[in-house]
Amino acid sequence: MKMASSLQEAPGLYGNVRIEEEIIQWIWKEKLLLLDDLRTECGKKLILRRSGHWNRAEEGPDFRESSLCIDGMEQHGDVEVHFHARDWKAHGHHRDSAYNHVILHVLLFPSRNPAYTRSDTGKPIPHLVLLPYLLQGIEEYAEEWAIRKLSGEDPFSSSHENPKHLSDQRSELSEKRWAGNISFAQNRIARNSWSE
Repeated sequence: MKMASSLQEAPGLYGNVRIEEEIIQWIWKEKLLLLDDLRTECGKKLILRRSGHWNRAEEGPDFRESSLCIDGMEQHGDVEVHFHARDWKAHGHHRDSAYNHVILHVLLFPSRNPAYTRSDTGKPIPHLVLLPYLLQGIEEYAEEWAIRKLSGEDPFSSSHENPKHLSDQRSELSEKRWAGNISFAQNRIARNSWSE
């Protein structure tokens, strides 16, 4: 069985937010990011054809049978998702042959050099940092994930909704959230001085 999802704190609008690694995996699975000009951390153009099958039960990479195009070369294989590049070694993947078919290491946060990870065989695996391509703040993704869980909806299932409908719905929810943020800021200013 796979290990329980790890947690990481990320800066949010109202303080730090605890993020489960599953949320980052869900963003990848559902392609909830800007897809038009994806670039690996080393600058290669990436086209996401198929995010792959989410590996929820077995040991090994998070996604199987992914399909990508990296710098014009079609790639088929596995994808591993982490918060940081250093998690690859921390989890022992660099010594595990089960990760030798990984073609992309998806990260939430940018890494320090180098801009790739190495497999057990020494093969370089490029990084894709999601942070610059997110459609909304990580806090909003975490909120959406929590709402799905609380409503009884299976957060691991694919949404089969029309992408246009989802875009319209996101715009509407974004406007409501912005109005709420304005109201919160106005109330805070009314209660406190500008210096506070």
